[in-house]
Amino acid sequence: MEAFLRGVKNLSVIGRYGTFKYNNQDHSILMGLLAAENILNGTCHDLWQINTDYEYQESSVITKTGLKKLP
Repeated sequence: MEAFLRGVKNLSVIGRYGTFKYNNQDHSILMGLLAAENILNGTCHDLWQINTDYEYQESSVITKTGLKKLP
């Protein structure tokens, strides 16, 4: 499914239902923010790279460039 969706030009899939994987609220908000930057600024954030490690997210913080693990 991911390969097919990646092939659709100008499509931004976000959130639990868009990516077909479990995302918590932090993941979904981050995906939305990065998708907006992609659209407005022409950046190329890879939204599929969010929530790839399945660690408990509350041990990280959201930064401008993605998630950063806390020490």
